[in-house]
Amino acid sequence: MGFFRTNFPAPGRAASDDLRQPVEVSRTLVKSEPELADLISSEPRLSGDGVEVSMAEKGFGTRVTITAGHGAALPETELEAILDELAEPQKRPFSGT
Repeated sequence: MGFFRTNFPAPGRAASDDLRQPVEVSRTLVKSEPELADLISSEPRLSGDGVEVSMAEKGFGTRVTITAGHGAALPETELEAILDELAEPQKRPFSGT
């Protein structure tokens, strides 16, 4: 038995345009929701059309899920990098910053 494709792209459009699914990444970060909300609101890559961020308390942290829709043009690697940046400590103890 073979594989048959039934949803062909419209003329002039690439097949990858029609098949592209939303990209979603999530991670539990050891930060409070208010702290993450401040960081997320100041991140310009997350303010574009087609980008959705949700947060939920989970154990000792906050579960952050970032979803980039078809028009957002944010690859999964960039969304993972944003989560990495959100996870980094913003204040260093005993350093005054």
